[in-house]
Amino acid sequence: MLGSSGVFSRNLPVFDGKKFNNWCLKMNAIFDFQEVEEVFKNGFQEIGRNATKEQKAEYKELKKLNSKAGFQIHQGVNVVIFGKMSKATTTKQVRDILNKAYGGADKTKKVKRQNL
Repeated sequence: MLGSSGVFSRNLPVFDGKKFNNWCLKMNAIFDFQEVEEVFKNGFQEIGRNATKEQKAEYKELKKLNSKAGFQIHQGVNVVIFGKMSKATTTKQVRDILNKAYGGADKTKKVKRQNL
């Protein structure tokens, strides 16, 4: 997936509604490499009118990271899945939509204990 120039090839894993947890693992690795995982998982807050110069700079950086993650997600889903998330304005919203629709990769499955 990583080309010799240090950027990802166009062959991202594409989610088609099956094996969501596998797709999430692959995308999380990409997000980690691209340094956008935090904004994808936690989102970011809008800033107020009275924001400081530092707050404005941080907000600009978070928006940039959000766009970077969004680009990766849009490339990594099929047209049907894209339709389900297309109205989201942040990648955190996309994450929440996908987790709700496909069972959530963050949830741990409960395993019934069997008596041995």
